[in-house]
Amino acid sequence: STLLDFFPNTDIIYLEDLNKTDINNYITHTEIYLHPVNDDSIKEIIDFLSFEIKKIKDDIKKDHSSELQNDEMFLNDLQFLDIEPEIIKKLNHLLILRKYVYSMAVSSFWKHLLRLGVSPEQLPPYPQKTGKENYTIKVAQRFKKVVILCSYLSSIYSLKRRFLSIGYTVYVLEGKTTIKAEPLINFKNAKEKSVLLISSVGERDLDIPQTDVLIVYDLVNSPKTVYQKMKRSRGGKVFILFYNNTSEQNKVRRVISDIVVKYPWSIIYYGEKNVNS
Repeated sequence: STLLDFFPNTDIIYLEDLNKTDINNYITHTEIYLHPVNDDSIKEIIDFLSFEIKKIKDDIKKDHSSELQNDEMFLNDLQFLDIEPEIIKKLNHLLILRKYVYSMAVSSFWKHLLRLGVSPEQLPPYPQKTGKENYTIKVAQRFKKVVILCSYLSSIYSLKRRFLSIGYTVYVLEGKTTIKAEPLINFKNAKEKSVLLISSVGERDLDIPQTDVLIVYDLVNSPKTVYQKMKRSRGGKVFILFYNNTSEQNKVRRVISDIVVKYPWSIIYYGEKNVNS
């Protein structure tokens, strides 16, 4: 049953219909900018993991081509295939580990690499800081008030230390924050250069209109979830970071393309920043 079954003689107004009206006069648009980050060491690690992931996927496709729908449904289809559990386990570990490299501080993801059995000889020299971390510090200094959304606490607290070292006031909102209103109010009222760092748990049910820019440090695969993240600031600039020429770039492009199609009435998409500018 649908609502029309219970409410006969009713007209349905779809969001697409509103595009033909003056609704844009009442919407604060969110400006989306994609920011590629260059980091040869991180790229080398991501490429290594992507290669290992592709090897496993290709072997599975070779043996089960008739049972797989398409690449988008690949992981979902695995649960219905007769595959050794160890192979599935290794694939999932590699996928999670690659996500860690996209998002975590070096000290955290490096430990996971070694625990998985990756030998130091397979890796580049230990990087002291990630390109994303360096780039975030650089970009944020153009603004007075900055909100940064991070998936992992290791990145939040690494960024916190660096922002404090250059004179910013830093507020943190994460899952263990007992009074969520406190850092929000302090950030809102701050007169000095301030950064609000928010974890994926801490950001739930929040609106943050008092920021000059919202930086999305890393992206999940769900367009709906990403859209909700971007709308936390109720308009304004949103910078989405990703490692240039890696699998993360493909992921970000795919997710943002879906958002542009699904939510055209509330966003303005400015594309990718020139990586050399």
